[in-house]
Amino acid sequence: MIPATISRRAVLMGVGCALLGVRTGIAHGDDGAIRVRHSHGELTLPGAPKRIVAAGYSDLAIARALDAPLVGAMRYGAGLDGHNFPWVQPALSPEIASVPAGRVDLDLLRELEPDLILAATAYHSYGDHYDRLAEIAPTLVSVRRNLRDPYADLTRLIARLVGRPEPADRLVANADAAIAAFAERHAARRGRTIAYAQVTANSFHPIVDETALALDLFRRIGLKPLVDRADGFDCNGSFMRPLADLRSIGSADIALLAPIGKAASVRELLAPLPGAGTLPVVARGRAHIVDTHLYDALVAPNPVNIPFILARLDTILAATPRS
Repeated sequence: MIPATISRRAVLMGVGCALLGVRTGIAHGDDGAIRVRHSHGELTLPGAPKRIVAAGYSDLAIARALDAPLVGAMRYGAGLDGHNFPWVQPALSPEIASVPAGRVDLDLLRELEPDLILAATAYHSYGDHYDRLAEIAPTLVSVRRNLRDPYADLTRLIARLVGRPEPADRLVANADAAIAAFAERHAARRGRTIAYAQVTANSFHPIVDETALALDLFRRIGLKPLVDRADGFDCNGSFMRPLADLRSIGSADIALLAPIGKAASVRELLAPLPGAGTLPVVARGRAHIVDTHLYDALVAPNPVNIPFILARLDTILAATPRS
């Protein structure tokens, strides 16, 4: 354990607002406008949007599931077609402009003339450019802080903003039921420890911030994620350590390892670390490669990608010895 301090969650105080979910401040004005307090200020939406840009992971998935009128969407370069997330259905048509994931293209956004920009789960660069984005259109960024808003709250909030609130509860209920069913199927593994990390040839990036959305999902399915304290967690809840520190997860019951770079197997991924094969979690066949799609889904679990995540985890657990 590294003694340090974890940044506290930002708490949204929606003064004068009716509450939608936990700490999500949203209010309807006498003029019919919707006002939302978020981590960078306040969004005022004068009416139902007709031209929406979805620039974040969950923003896009939820908006698409709600059949929102999209004119621009986050481009997913790791998609099989170089554009679409595998869980976003129906797939985005060519008429919907591709918006860069990490780089904020202000010129493109102006050309698209959106009346709402959804960036609650976008790269932190969108938060950094919030003031300029808000000059283009009302912009939603994270309510609490980047990639820490519960999917139930975010789904209902986006549904209200895009003018389609009715399907939100169904989307959330279906995801919650799928998680509960998964936990029941794997009840024998309840309480088992799970380590989750990115790995390069010379560094180890454990995702150990207890507030990370992926770790919250692991807890909900009955597993016990390894957590730690550190200054400087990134938005995904990880921080960089020497590759040798990977030995600290050797006693975990399950390890999910996401390569930064190419690695077809755990053996190949850990080849630069002497003695990696003798770590109990590796020697017992309980360490698994997390491919790019699963890793990206776990960045921001939401009602649309939950079935994808759980199907992948079903496969991983089926391949994990219990004893």
